[in-house]
Amino acid sequence: MQYLAFAILLFSCPVGDFKDIEGMSDDDNYDKPEIVNFNFTSPYASGTISGDYIYVTVPYGTDVTTLVPLINYTGKSITPPSGAAQDFSLPVNYTVTAEDSSQRTYTVTVTVASATAKEITYFAITSPYAVGTIAGTNIDITVPFGTPVTSLATDIIHTGVSISPLSGSVQDFTSPVTYTVIDTELYSHSYGCARQCKGDYGF
Repeated sequence: MQYLAFAILLFSCPVGDFKDIEGMSDDDNYDKPEIVNFNFTSPYASGTISGDYIYVTVPYGTDVTTLVPLINYTGKSITPPSGAAQDFSLPVNYTVTAEDSSQRTYTVTVTVASATAKEITYFAITSPYAVGTIAGTNIDITVPFGTPVTSLATDIIHTGVSISPLSGSVQDFTSPVTYTVIDTELYSHSYGCARQCKGDYGF
């Protein structure tokens, strides 16, 4: 069995690092026909939005003919609607319509991961919510300053058939934690997770 180590760094930031957005006007984002998030619920997979194109990779063996997307968007309506099953054997267009009838169309392309795929494509801490940045074999995460790191639950998306420790399990990130993704041929890909403090203010 082959192994490849991935380091995940968990950072801690003081609350003062967050920018004040209370002064933003509703007009800045109101009624723009845009897709904000595009995800599948089963199996869970998150789309990458690039301009008018959305790319989603689903695990090996996924039946793409009846996938149900969960779509967050700004505007009046979207067609096809969020929550409606679609056949993604070919790219599917989604059109968002604003209150002023302006429209924007996105093309969604779904790719099925190969049998040997074993990557972590998304890694997050659920509470407090924090998303990791994946770079090669390293995953860096910043959590608010003062967050207890001894019992943090994770939310993980991967392209393999299994992962250990499991997504959703609670882990102690005081020291590095290794996550191993296994493909259909039982080869593995390992990611490590470590924690340190980071911020613009003294502690």
